[in-house]
Amino acid sequence: MKMTSRKILIEDIKFHISSKKFIFVFLILILLNLYAGIIISANATYIDSFITSFQMPYYLSFFFGIIFINSYIVITDFDSNNARIIRYKSKRVYIKELLKSVFWNNIVVYLISLLMLTIVVNLFNTNGFEIHNYYGYNVSNLVYFIYTILKIPFLILIMTLINTLVYKFANMIALLLFNAYIMISFFNNQVNHISTLSDLKFNLTNLMTPNIYNTFGYEAAFFMLYTSTVLLILYIIYVLVTKRKNTFIKQKYIMISDFKHILKKKKLLIAYFIIIAALYIFSNYVLKIKSIEKLYYIFGGNISNENFNIIKLSALIFNLLFYSILTIELFIKDIKYNPEILFLRTSFNKWLISKIKNIILITISIKIISYILIYFTSLWQFSLISLIMFAIKDILFIVSTQLIIILIFSLLKINYIYFIVGLLFILLYLMFSLYDIVSISVIIYMLIITITIILLCSLNKVSKEFKYKLFEGL
Repeated sequence: MKMTSRKILIEDIKFHISSKKFIFVFLILILLNLYAGIIISANATYIDSFITSFQMPYYLSFFFGIIFINSYIVITDFDSNNARIIRYKSKRVYIKELLKSVFWNNIVVYLISLLMLTIVVNLFNTNGFEIHNYYGYNVSNLVYFIYTILKIPFLILIMTLINTLVYKFANMIALLLFNAYIMISFFNNQVNHISTLSDLKFNLTNLMTPNIYNTFGYEAAFFMLYTSTVLLILYIIYVLVTKRKNTFIKQKYIMISDFKHILKKKKLLIAYFIIIAALYIFSNYVLKIKSIEKLYYIFGGNISNENFNIIKLSALIFNLLFYSILTIELFIKDIKYNPEILFLRTSFNKWLISKIKNIILITISIKIISYILIYFTSLWQFSLISLIMFAIKDILFIVSTQLIIILIFSLLKINYIYFIVGLLFILLYLMFSLYDIVSISVIIYMLIITITIILLCSLNKVSKEFKYKLFEGL
């Protein structure tokens, strides 16, 4: 059986590297290694050329961009082989085989890249084969070179797991956003002195940055601890998601239904983008704001005493109003028009989670379109990194508010006393967060989102007639 599995994997690799799609990957690898090898070889010794290449932000960014493209090609090719997929006994077996195929194909890409870099360095390096202590460590550069090339497969394994699981259990947008974040993060890393665990940053790209450690042993130990922790978390996620029953068709139906419903609300969407455009024109051409501060005049979110402005407040109220209407519209759609979904097609909590997920996805989609339009029409007046940092907090703030609105609406259906308590909660939340949405930690937003989802899912147990009461007055 092992031989059969190995032969199938070898055939997968042969098929992939001989396909027309792989030519694109191969050409990018040639260009990347030619550029890196020539530039580095001019100023570094033979061994140091390899070490420096795997520490350069642009090299790592493009290399892991190639890994993402290659992963996507392998996944789509694997999924197109229906005759093979139907033979798998379960979803877990299917995902396991898919992960093996993606990982080993990515390892082949890495080995090809390493071979290309070796050829280029051999051709252009004229500084000699010098072995010396690696900077700051009591080990030679040859040992550090071996350590460096052995680190990459661990990161490829992590990226393979994340890319495959995100693509199979989330969507393509989430996959693109994650990989874009990884590629950008390589350029945003700073060299840090790391002497304790608390100095480590939870960022995969930080593992390849030439940080300063007390000893080489510390660096190797920290790397193994970090990667082991991430791999353990990913393994737990893999076990949990592959245990799920196959509810994909039901969830896909609800998702498509929600997106179609919002697209029918053309007047609401047009009004939103017209007002966003008006706020942009006012901040850009009337107030002549050319920095990231412009986003506060379009989306609101910074109305502290020293930054208070009626335009910011109006923008904030408008955005809250629009996404509140969007939330209620989507939440009551199935209750009002498709009640059979709640009782026949899936359990109430599964419907609720699916509904929350769809509301979040639709919100993120509208937000991303807004950010893209503003960024490109602003002609890069502020950095992409600053826009992304603002966008993360802005989206988390809106999603938190949406979930609390759903909770308040649900509490109103159960009991007026619960509703009043919930209303006080949202007022306290808004007073706390509206002060400056960007200054609030991501962890706090995630905590609010998690607690609200747990409360929503527990409502059906608190009140056995909850799902029936949702119909009252609709």
